[in-house]
Amino acid sequence: QLRGDANRLGLAVQLVALRFLGFVPDDPAAAPPVLTSYLADQLDADPAALAGYGARYETARSHRALAEAHLGFRRATGDDLDALERWLVDRAMEHDRPSLLISAACEKLKRDRIVRPGLSIIERAVAAARVRAREETYRRLRPVLSPEVEGVLDDLLVPDEAGEMTTLGWLRRRAAAETPAELVAALEKVAWLRERGVAAWDLTAVGPNRFKMLAGLGRRYTNQALQRAAPERRYPILAALLQRTLREATDEAVDLFDSCLAAAFARSKRALRERDAAVARATEEKVRLFQRLGALVLDPDVRDADLRAQI
Repeated sequence: QLRGDANRLGLAVQLVALRFLGFVPDDPAAAPPVLTSYLADQLDADPAALAGYGARYETARSHRALAEAHLGFRRATGDDLDALERWLVDRAMEHDRPSLLISAACEKLKRDRIVRPGLSIIERAVAAARVRAREETYRRLRPVLSPEVEGVLDDLLVPDEAGEMTTLGWLRRRAAAETPAELVAALEKVAWLRERGVAAWDLTAVGPNRFKMLAGLGRRYTNQALQRAAPERRYPILAALLQRTLREATDEAVDLFDSCLAAAFARSKRALRERDAAVARATEEKVRLFQRLGALVLDPDVRDADLRAQI
């Protein structure tokens, strides 16, 4: 209903951008040519007219208000951003990657028909939510993280007497081959973890996704990075890693046992075949010997007095 191809195309670009992106870019005239042409065909307008759109800031701003009213969008308030941050805390308890949280926040605002604010505002909300998620994780695990448990976790990062390996490095090492020695090593890990009560730690309060994320961080972080991390971040990561390691070491021990047992069966079957072949060869030789003896006994040309000597 606006006058001029530039205004009609400009408003159309703002409408589709707001509906698709959840916000209107600063320069609607910089829309991709394929989009401009598609909209121009629907409006029977000249695509080149969009180049002159936005010369007056007030015009583009009034059109943006029209687009927001038409689609039912509204500008974000301080309460909206506070609510978004609280919502992001729950998402951060499931996954901690900033890129995923930023994408989720943008989709959340679009679903709620709130115009997405500047990306820097979203990034600050995500950063604050990640910090609060870490604090919430530590708070939920406080009943488990007794001084004794924290002592066990601290000892994981202490190198051995030779200064070559920490207990954490030993626990994180995977089996290099399917051998009895590796099976014994896996069982030693299981025994070490069970002796320290890792199986009884109740970490369900953080949820399965958060637990998986914490254990994954424990796998990736270096010993130095974990030592530098704050206690409220270090202890949950190490606790989740130990419990996951207990499960993995148990599974690894079962798999190694199956492999070792299968190898033992294969060796025993091979030895049995070789033994049966040896028995068969010996039996065949004896049968041939008995056949020759029988022929001598039944030979009428061999005198009885000579039979013993012939045999």
